[in-house]
Amino acid sequence: MRWFALTSFAVGLVMAAAGTAAADHLTKCPGTWEMVSGERDGKALPKEDVEHVTMTCKAEGKDLKIVVKKHDKVVTEATAKLAKEGKDHDQYDITYAKGTSPKGEDLKGKTVHGIISVAGDTMKVCWHGGEGYPKEFTGAKDSHCALRTYKRVK
Repeated sequence: MRWFALTSFAVGLVMAAAGTAAADHLTKCPGTWEMVSGERDGKALPKEDVEHVTMTCKAEGKDLKIVVKKHDKVVTEATAKLAKEGKDHDQYDITYAKGTSPKGEDLKGKTVHGIISVAGDTMKVCWHGGEGYPKEFTGAKDSHCALRTYKRVK
């Protein structure tokens, strides 16, 4: 179940590519990314929840299609839409087509709000299922956010 939380965040990262042609992240997100770390409720994700998790992002019009795999098995599919461009990060809405929450809840049709930042070959994604968007990249205790960091696969 923890792998889903990791993959969900990956989906949030991919959302940046869902914007318009003017979106800086549009040209940066498509491709394959490997998770290198994650945090939720002030705790780092266990190594086994981070290893072998990849996220593939593909631009489809103004949207970004995201597929997250764990050990080459698809665990999450989603569509990301740009909500607002920003100087340091962009805001996105991610709607799941497939996936399960850490609590075993089916995520199909559910939408989460997130932020993404891509710098070079590093992508940071932060999201939560509540109202509004995260204000910073954190997975700290009581933040109600999940944080994931990915490196581009070359």
